[in-house]
Order: sequence, then C-alpha cells, then structure tokens
Amino acid sequence: MPKHPVYVNLLPAAARDAIGAVHADTAPARAMLEQEGFRYEGYVDIFDAGPTLECFRDNIDAVRRSQVLPVRSVRRIRCPTA
Repeated sequence: MPKHPVYVNLLPAAARDAIGAVHADTAPARAMLEQEGFRYEGYVDIFDAGPTLECFRDNIDAVRRSQVLPVRSVRRIRCPTA
C-alpha cells in the first residue's frame, strides 16, 4: 500500500488513461465476468491500477443456476500412489 496519496492529475496523460483500463489480452476475461453479473464500480487494483470487478454472490449467474443435491452413494477408491 502506498504510504501517501497518488496525485493522478500529476501523472502523464498516458498513465492517467491506463488507470482502470483492461489490457487487450484480458478483455475476454472481463467480458466473461460481466456476463456472470460482475461490474466495474470505479475501484482499481493498488498494484497495477487495473479495474476491480465486483458483485454480490447471489447475483453471480453460475451461483443462481447451481443446485444443492443429496449424495446417493459414495464409492471408495484406492489411490494408486498410496
């Protein structure tokens, strides 16, 4: 954590433009998270200034579609390295 504030207005324009931006290689990952219900709320990572995406657990599409089912049977298997 920085001990002092970062004065963004004193940074070069290129650095200011990069704050909260996603690298082209990670844009698909951001799109996948946004499809699941995550969103950008204006917060950035303290190490690389990339966007942090967030959402409530119950708003995650995979969680909403998940099911809790009972286990009907368990079969013990022997680990080949044991």
